[in-house]
Amino acid sequence: MGLTIINGILEDYLYEEDETDIVIPDGVTEIGKNAFTEFESIGSIFIPASVTRIGEYAFYRCDGLQSITVAPDNPCFSSVDGVLFDKSRKTLILYPIARQDTDYRIPDSVEIIADNAFAFSEGGCLELQKVIIPDSVKYIGDHAFEICDELRDVFIPKNVEHIGYNAFAGNDNMTAITVSEDNPFFSSADGVLYDKDKKTLKQYPAGKADSIFTVPDGVMSIGDGAFSYCKNLKSVVVPESVTSIGAGAFNCCFYLESIRLPKRLTKLGKGAFSNCHKLQSIVLPDGLTCIEDHTFKDCKSLRSFTIPKGITKIGAYALDCCWGLTHIVIPDGVTSIGDMAFWQCQSLKSIILPQSIKSIGSKAFVNCFELKKLICGGKEIPFDNSSEISIELIQKHLT
Repeated sequence: MGLTIINGILEDYLYEEDETDIVIPDGVTEIGKNAFTEFESIGSIFIPASVTRIGEYAFYRCDGLQSITVAPDNPCFSSVDGVLFDKSRKTLILYPIARQDTDYRIPDSVEIIADNAFAFSEGGCLELQKVIIPDSVKYIGDHAFEICDELRDVFIPKNVEHIGYNAFAGNDNMTAITVSEDNPFFSSADGVLYDKDKKTLKQYPAGKADSIFTVPDGVMSIGDGAFSYCKNLKSVVVPESVTSIGAGAFNCCFYLESIRLPKRLTKLGKGAFSNCHKLQSIVLPDGLTCIEDHTFKDCKSLRSFTIPKGITKIGAYALDCCWGLTHIVIPDGVTSIGDMAFWQCQSLKSIILPQSIKSIGSKAFVNCFELKKLICGGKEIPFDNSSEISIELIQKHLT
């Protein structure tokens, strides 16, 4: 068996042909970070009593994994029907990605569903259609059920007090998230998950059939990843009550064509509209002061884009691969443009920069093959399209 073990730590696994069942030898005290990452042929793993620690991403992308068994006398971990728990069975650590069950009832002892528990791969559990979360659960971790494509509607019981980032994102067949009326932290309306007083929209189910959605008036915040991977949405109307849109809020809404942002918006998180391939235009309100990293990355159809006067910073990869952009006017007040901010904007023909600019990141305008005109402070700056546009180049021609 191709296991690399150093000082009791299982650091790596070297694939051996036709080996599907892994038995970790007694004496190993730790399964190291990424030890079995991307070994899709592994079907089962046995963890001995000596293992007291499992490193981060130890079983990541083990897409053939169907069962994890733990020695009964292990002091830190346990297993039930091939599912990995801590010893007390209060934390569900990992549901093997390739289990054949279509239904799963989480044991009543569980209080914590760990980060990535049902989604420890690029996609989630392959067969799981229904999961029953018991009243004992208080915490649902980040990405816990992300991209479990077959997972249907889910019910959040009364004692859940934390639902992590993208916990239910990208589930193509999930049309509704319903919450117990007795839950003091969360609520739902028309299958959409909110906090209790409906001031924050937490998660819009990716499988909802509607192509148009109007965020209810009174919502003040759209949470991180709230609409990510929604496959049917083409248009979203955001009311004037919203002041904050979180990181990755509309990430991978591949068919989103239009969205109306409120004038009161003051925060637009990192990657908020990344990979919105069909988005053609967007109007940013004057209250924003920063275009964060990755905000419009890979918005390939974006053609109409105006940077408001209040912006002082454009982050890294902010408009990377926005192939439809032809002209950019960066207003006075912007002092910083991040690394690769406009990288591969292949149709970009002209840029107007303000005199306020103090820094331009690495490769900010690289692979803008059609770029012919660069103006700063009303003065055209000569440049070689094969080289980088830098702050040194700008300052050289302005002084």
